[in-house]
Amino acid sequence: MTLDFLRIFAFGACLFLVGCSADEGSSDMNEVPIFTDFNTALKAGNRFLEEDRTEKAVKAYIQATELDPKNPEGFFQLGIALAERERVRDEESRISVTPRPSNSSEREINSREVFEKSVLLYGEVTRKSPQDHESFFNLGRALNRLDRDSDAEKAYREALRIAPEINEYRVKLGETLMKLAKWGEAVVVLRKAAEIDPDNFDLSEKIESAELGRKRLSFAPTPSPTPTVEGAED
Repeated sequence: MTLDFLRIFAFGACLFLVGCSADEGSSDMNEVPIFTDFNTALKAGNRFLEEDRTEKAVKAYIQATELDPKNPEGFFQLGIALAERERVRDEESRISVTPRPSNSSEREINSREVFEKSVLLYGEVTRKSPQDHESFFNLGRALNRLDRDSDAEKAYREALRIAPEINEYRVKLGETLMKLAKWGEAVVVLRKAAEIDPDNFDLSEKIESAELGRKRLSFAPTPSPTPTVEGAED
């Protein structure tokens, strides 16, 4: 119990550092209101992210995780915002000759840590509510973000088993099967998704890519058998 408390406390301290150091020296344009409700903070973060106001989104999502630290959606969305911030900073560092100033005494939490937290929380939700297909789907999304695609495949399959009428689950499963180079399975899943949503042009492109992957696999040369040493005993 003590260890769990220490882990939660350490994670909260990291989030505090994000809030304190993320926008050091930034203008008031990046300030956000103080929220008192999880859903309000989450919706504000989503809006800021859609408007490409990443720093404001990060701050709103941090408040959401503080208001409801057991809700995985806040951590998942925070991970997305942090990943976008990291992407932008990486691009800036590649084109800038001046290194970005940093305070070595403060460590900002990264997107991977937050996605790992969301995976733990989504896992708890699905164990308590095994028919919660939306949480299985979101668990898969978080696992994809951590490149744990085999685990994500299992989560998507479970979401689809519970709610086969939701085609988005089928599409994400197909995309993950492609990442895992399971081309034949991906073709079957994506074709089914296309039957349900025939006007989706993106699905047609994905099916074509999966078909090409399957063809490449079928034409791959078969490894030659290992030669045996003459006279060797069986």
